[in-house]
Order: sequence, then structure tokens, then C-alpha cells
Amino acid sequence: MPIALGQTDYWLRHGGVEYRTDGEAIVAYDRLFRTPLWRVEPWDELDLWVESDRVDNCFRTSTIVVELRDRTLGLPHLSDPAPILDTFDRRPNCSQVE
Repeated sequence: MPIALGQTDYWLRHGGVEYRTDGEAIVAYDRLFRTPLWRVEPWDELDLWVESDRVDNCFRTSTIVVELRDRTLGLPHLSDPAPILDTFDRRPNCSQVE
């Protein structure tokens, strides 16, 4: 039951979100309503790191976490994080989450 609730929560919050980059900024785009949700410029981030939890390891994905002044954004379960990471001027820290 807890796994089913976790999966339902994930798909409701992140299932319709696509992360796009034009090389200068990252934009979260809602595919269902066809609207941008937020935009992060490279100079807005204070810290950047890549996490891999059990789900990421199982599906060979990565989660990018971007710390901003007013909030922390997580870009979960990206199959190819390279285009997102190339937006920033520095390489992220990497960590394993259990």
C-alpha cells in the first residue's frame, strides 16, 4: 500500500512535467495544460547536486536538485541529465540516497 501511494503521489505531481533547456535556462513545462511552470537561470542557483536513490538505480536515472535563494527544486528521474547540467557553469556534487 505505501508503494502504491508513493507512485500515485509521484505521477500526480511530476507525471505531466517536462524539463526543457535552451542552453541558457531550465524551464519546467506542464504537458497537460501546455504552460510553463517555472524557469531557472544559471545565475539563480546557489547549489547543485545529483542524487541517485533506489528507484534511480533501478531505472538508470538521476535526480537533479537545484538550490535557489527561496526554494529547492528537484528534477526527478531524468534519463539523461546532461542537457540540464550543461546549462550551469559548474559541475554538480553527486550523492547516493538510500
